Amino acid sequence: MKNKLIISCLIIGMILLIPNQTYASWNNFASLNYEGIASSNTSKDSKKAFKMEYPKMNIPQLEKKYGVTITVEEGFWPKDSLLQMMDKIYSRFPDGLIKEMTSYYKSKGIKTNIRFIYKQTSLGGSFSDSGKHIYLNYYPNPIGNSFAEWTIAHEMGHYVHKYINDIYGYEKLKKEWTSINDGLGYKNEGCDKWTDSHYKYFVRDYSTKNYSEDFATLFEVIAGNSPVQLRTMLMEESDLPLKGKIDLLNKILVDKAKCVTSLANLWGRAIPQNPSASTKVTCKNAAELGLIPEGDTFAGLYTSNITRLDFCKLIINLIEKETKMTLEEFVETKGLKKEWYYRGSFGPGGECKIDTNNPFCDTSNESIFNLHSLGIINGISDWRFDPEGLLTKEQVATILHKTASVLEKDSDYIVYEYADKDKISSWAKESVNYVSSKEIIAIGKDNVFSPKNKFTYEEAYMAIYNFYSNL
Repeated sequence: MKNKLIISCLIIGMILLIPNQTYASWNNFASLNYEGIASSNTSKDSKKAFKMEYPKMNIPQLEKKYGVTITVEEGFWPKDSLLQMMDKIYSRFPDGLIKEMTSYYKSKGIKTNIRFIYKQTSLGGSFSDSGKHIYLNYYPNPIGNSFAEWTIAHEMGHYVHKYINDIYGYEKLKKEWTSINDGLGYKNEGCDKWTDSHYKYFVRDYSTKNYSEDFATLFEVIAGNSPVQLRTMLMEESDLPLKGKIDLLNKILVDKAKCVTSLANLWGRAIPQNPSASTKVTCKNAAELGLIPEGDTFAGLYTSNITRLDFCKLIINLIEKETKMTLEEFVETKGLKKEWYYRGSFGPGGECKIDTNNPFCDTSNESIFNLHSLGIINGISDWRFDPEGLLTKEQVATILHKTASVLEKDSDYIVYEYADKDKISSWAKESVNYVSSKEIIAIGKDNVFSPKNKFTYEEAYMAIYNFYSNL
């Protein structure tokens, strides 16, 4: 029976086209990170049957955004899924860098092409420069794990390498880069034995293939899908030579790239950060009170923008601190407990049918479902939570206000005349006034709230601390 479930999971997983995951069990299937939006019908008993529909991606808009030409062959993966994955990874590169690079080569009569191609190959992608054309090729094969988000980051890493070579100097960059390796050579130079010390210098064994791959693989971890792994490693060994390569890359980008003017938030959650001087004491107090969960998730995160999932984790921890109950127990006291389920089957025509009462299709985190049941969070669209999405200040205010209501806190507030009140969304005005009145989120200089600004981790820690202290 177990093997049948695994096989069913594999088949359904491929039908639903869920990228970058290993399908191992039925339970894992529910936890896979896919970006489809469900088209659903809701019945009285809250059961939902849906088919996967990916957000429509506009190729002309993406081409304009990045300065590239995009072609996608029809094949196993839905076009919109591939484009969404590409846009997600490209957005993790410094703002404006990709467009700066493509514009640079366009001014020299060189066209940049992004191609998704189906071919029999063990490779997930390739990079080539034919003089008048630069090609970033991706091979989204249905079998194997060679194509994934890290592949997209890897090939764009080759492109960044080419650009830095051209604006900084190939020989100069190679000399400075390889000197960090302390004499460890590459396989194309006859050095083919991986030792225990190599991990300090290289992302993985493939990095040692040659100098170019050493450079490109670095982007798998700084722009790919595993920022926690790199950040915690750098926190444990701050003098890691691999960090020296990141520092060299950042220095060159700040010095030579027009769009990069500061190291602040350059690679988001992948690099350890220190709290700002103005937040250091409050962050320390919040940690001591247990308002920042222990573990790798929040370690070394301060100045980068907080994700929707991580802010929800802070809210869950806050509720459990306030109520001295687990979130599940608290939900039960409110009469809102549900047994969440996610079941799949095949119809008579071979079509995949899924029956679930989960409110979101891009996370299997039941704590997130429970926050939704409490009315604290909503998705960004039908069935989509967007765990890696970022939060604005007014969105955070709304979540905190709803949390206060669920915890039956004092509901009184003062109506403020913000200098930028016209920029505050109508649905957020009451919440913005509430968090300002309770001094949960401070009003900025010149009576400005800045509702559309992204919220950072350290700002989130301060808001959670103020909520806990003031209400």
